[in-house]
Amino acid sequence: MLERNLFANETYRQIDDYCVLASYGVAMKPFLEGSVRNVMEFFEAYCMEMNLCRSRGVKAAAAEKLYLADFAGKTRKAFSGYALIEMLHEYSDVPPFTRAKAKAALKHFGLPGDAAEVERQLRDANKNVALICVNQQTTIPQGAAPAWQMLSHHSVAVGFEGAEFYMYDTNHGPGLIEIGPNLRIFTRADCLLFTRR
Repeated sequence: MLERNLFANETYRQIDDYCVLASYGVAMKPFLEGSVRNVMEFFEAYCMEMNLCRSRGVKAAAAEKLYLADFAGKTRKAFSGYALIEMLHEYSDVPPFTRAKAKAALKHFGLPGDAAEVERQLRDANKNVALICVNQQTTIPQGAAPAWQMLSHHSVAVGFEGAEFYMYDTNHGPGLIEIGPNLRIFTRADCLLFTRR
């Protein structure tokens, strides 16, 4: 189970369609235990891996824009977004991807078919986390608060603590959104499950 307090200081909020890499960065930070200061390090690493910049330290806004243009081109022609993230996680030789691979194993699932297995592994005390891309718009009830609307083709980082699943949505920014006692809310979704090595 991935304790909520591991996301307590997360502040990343996207201003454009950065959700796949941003959610991956949010999901990896608890595994990396302080060796990554912020999600922007993953954007810089992506730019270095894809030879979009020559050195670390590219300005944050520039790294996001470079990533988005390159990622959109690659995923439109050759890969799904999650296939590209899998390749970065497994084969990149640029930190923080190398550190993430050393700490977290990755497995691809599909929802709803694999929901029971993903739920079981997220409940594990080993601090597992999932990256879930919702393939159709989803409404998530929030008790007394207004329901949360997730747009189609949007990625979020999902964890479990106590008796409930929760997510960090880069469209929302700071704070966690309650999902409930299972993942049935995701009626059709791709899922990358990360488990601690």
